[in-house]
Amino acid sequence: MLAAMDCVVVGGGLAGLASAVLLAEAGVVHAHVVRMPKSTFAQRPGSAGIRPDQRTAVHGLALAGDWTRTDWTTTMEGAAQSAARAVDVVLSDR
Repeated sequence: MLAAMDCVVVGGGLAGLASAVLLAEAGVVHAHVVRMPKSTFAQRPGSAGIRPDQRTAVHGLALAGDWTRTDWTTTMEGAAQSAARAVDVVLSDR
């Protein structure tokens, strides 16, 4: 059962790579799924409201990090989204 799930996870990852780079040129040699059930924590309801936005009151200064307001919990994905939003803030302040 887990091996079948691994194939789905790897397949989804490869599909994402294919849309970002020329996968045929890169070639994937090995893939491995790492399960870490306690790698994130359960965020408490209502805590999203106290997370700061990326835009600050200081012109040209933005906040970035998994602890800022994003569509994700405090994860690497949330940090990446926060960084992208912070870049947008800084560029829009130019």
